[in-house]
Amino acid sequence: MNRRSVTGFGMAVVSAFWLFTAVVWVPAVFAQGVTADSPKKDENVGVQVDLKAFKVVVGKDGKESFASAEEAKPAEVLEYRAVYFNPSKTAVSNLGAKIPIPPGTEYLPDTAKPASAQASLDGVKYAPMPLMRKVKRPDGSEVEEKVPYREYRSLLWDFKEVKGEGAAAASLRVRLIPLEGQAVGLGAAVSGAVKK
Repeated sequence: MNRRSVTGFGMAVVSAFWLFTAVVWVPAVFAQGVTADSPKKDENVGVQVDLKAFKVVVGKDGKESFASAEEAKPAEVLEYRAVYFNPSKTAVSNLGAKIPIPPGTEYLPDTAKPASAQASLDGVKYAPMPLMRKVKRPDGSEVEEKVPYREYRSLLWDFKEVKGEGAAAASLRVRLIPLEGQAVGLGAAVSGAVKK
């Protein structure tokens, strides 16, 4: 299966965390494995990515609203929203879209939209949630246990197709956790997957 690669960096420091907005252009000649279902090699193929952070505010009535995330304190919840826009007239197939989970934050389970996201501890290897790992007990036996959500570093969605001049969206929520001497940051790129 051919997967188009999309990667971009563009970060600005905002109070306690990094707010990330990127516009990413990938010429088709750099896409791995261009095949018949991909645009011609001489066309520019690009996906614009806009990732924004909002502070989730719960009112006295229990209803949620969203505020600027320029200032956030430990224990507050942020929602990251990414929109992937395909400005070309040609559909982009198999777009792997990643949203990094910054250090100093903990992914909040069941907040990924679409819910089909996979998670990663390193931004490279992804698996269905919840992530599991084998732990060796003192007696030498191994047991499988859930990986704590605060160790998740990225979520990945596989959009089968983003139509020409169309868009796809993804979001997740994190809670800010205090880390001595470490600012909260959005350190990895919104990214697409490479050829399987």
